[in-house]
Amino acid sequence: MRVVLLMAITINGYIAGLDDDTDWVKDIDALNQTITEFGVVIMGKRTYLECIKYNVFPYKNALNIVMTHNISLQNKNTDQILFLDKSPKEAVDLLKQRGVKQSLLMGGGHLNGSFLKEGLIDEILLDIHPIIMAKGIHLFESEFSNQQLELLNVQQINDQIIQLRYRIKK
Repeated sequence: MRVVLLMAITINGYIAGLDDDTDWVKDIDALNQTITEFGVVIMGKRTYLECIKYNVFPYKNALNIVMTHNISLQNKNTDQILFLDKSPKEAVDLLKQRGVKQSLLMGGGHLNGSFLKEGLIDEILLDIHPIIMAKGIHLFESEFSNQQLELLNVQQINDQIIQLRYRIKK
């Protein structure tokens, strides 16, 4: 199964402010189109809470996976939402068993890092926003080994945002 990491990111590599602020993200239409294309989106609990705050959860036309250790959330599964207390590999294996061919990872820095550490990310899509933040959450917050990337595409999303598509060399 192909896992593609999609993140809005600042020029200096932050995906959110220290308080999980993402008010600066301006590519919502492109995001929703990509989510529909993939049909499965994986996120962590903090990203889930941000989506709730902005009233965009669950994403329509997609299976929404929330990786969490929170037991009370795990009892709220529906046909469109799965709250999982599993490792990234276990989550990917579960999706494979369900016949899923591709999924979109939109985690926070720790979840992104854990998927990268386990070698589960195949491609990275970065929507680069014209902002520099003093402090915040990095794209990858966990420890992992160095990764070599191959640039596949550069696309202009709108007059302010470009998207870089990389393949992780394995």
